Amino acid sequence: MGKKQIKNEEIKKKKGKWKKIFLIILLIIFVPVILFFGYRFINNKLEDINTKKMSNTINEISKDRIDYVFIEINPSFVLTIKGNKVNDIACLNDDCVSIYNDIDVKGKNIGDSIDSLYNLAKEKGFDTSNGVRVKTTIEIDIKDKDYITIEFINETTKNELLTNVKNNSEIKNNNNDDYYTKLWEELKKDKDYDKVYTCKMDNNELKCYITLQTGINTDSDYNVEDDTGFNFLQSILTDSTNKIFNTLKKFNFNVKNNKVIINGIEFKYVPLFTLNGTPYKNVLTANIIESLDNDICDQGYAEYKDGKCQVDGGMYLIPLNEVNLIYPNSITDNMIISKLGIAESIIKNYETSNVFKKSEREWNERVERCLPKVKAAGYNYKNNMFPCCDGTNEEQGCYSCSGKESSANYCHIEHNPSDVYTIIDGKEVLFPKGDYESCTNLINIFDELKCN
Repeated sequence: MGKKQIKNEEIKKKKGKWKKIFLIILLIIFVPVILFFGYRFINNKLEDINTKKMSNTINEISKDRIDYVFIEINPSFVLTIKGNKVNDIACLNDDCVSIYNDIDVKGKNIGDSIDSLYNLAKEKGFDTSNGVRVKTTIEIDIKDKDYITIEFINETTKNELLTNVKNNSEIKNNNNDDYYTKLWEELKKDKDYDKVYTCKMDNNELKCYITLQTGINTDSDYNVEDDTGFNFLQSILTDSTNKIFNTLKKFNFNVKNNKVIINGIEFKYVPLFTLNGTPYKNVLTANIIESLDNDICDQGYAEYKDGKCQVDGGMYLIPLNEVNLIYPNSITDNMIISKLGIAESIIKNYETSNVFKKSEREWNERVERCLPKVKAAGYNYKNNMFPCCDGTNEEQGCYSCSGKESSANYCHIEHNPSDVYTIIDGKEVLFPKGDYESCTNLINIFDELKCN
């Protein structure tokens, strides 16, 4: 074997050695990354499975729950709902009592029951022009109809309304003891119980609340870094966001694309939010979007956003540790509304400007009506215009404009400081009183000539 061949073999061995080292380095770098993301992927899938399982369990147990729906037309009714069907009915006023024997809604769904009661009230000659007002502690699935309005109420309001029951008083004695017992037993089996949320009995009612501790306790925690400069914020946010949203899904909150939809408003989750100096942990936040009249944007007082004239008028804030998870609609009972007053300020400026413009327009219209009378009365009128002064010379009936300098010729009638006229494009135009000084007091002349 020649020297050249030996050298080539040595070079090949060195290259092979470096390739092995390079592959080892790649494995050291990428294997942990692959394992990390693989673990997260599998863990997320397992979380999704657990979430769906618990959601189905809660839904199944909820079929035994008794809920109340109050319906106000002219007759006023209260329905008990079990498994999305009407279980019982009672009256809240005498109008309802008078037609009680004609009511046939037991076993029907809520939407059909509302239609049936509305039509019955019409047939019996009651005034139904105000439509139907529904008050409920639960989400109800009814078709969108313009004569139906829905208001979500809390347990306190529900109990107050039940004191008005006129007949079938047994309807007030329904309780959910068995439902709460079964539900609590199942929730305790959830791996997130006592870690993300927990439950307790309060006045014979089961209540469940978020208890998750995120590790973000002050605003400065959003910048926490380790010795290598790695920022843990994204990891904390991702982990807590997943846990919070999965819990909300279990209890049938409307969660889509990492947003919680409440009354059509998209809320995002934040581990810590400080409002007016007060820190709140585990909150849902959303901007208050206030709509304005298009003319306000057209005149430049606000800007169009997504084709609509609107402004961010403040913040909605919902602390999750105060929301009873079992009743998703209770979430609005704990909503904190912080308005900035931006829309009100814009509207006020807009209206003030319009008042000024109206006053200016009315004044100009008065000038147009009255100038012929002024000229006819002989107030220093010649050559189709009033004598003008440019601040440098004085003609008969024309006086210096109190030292005001301008290239415009100010037209005046007498030398009383007042409104200023100039000729623009052959037309007499009024400058607002106070911007300049002139020799004319048109208001007094108009009043003297009784020209309004």
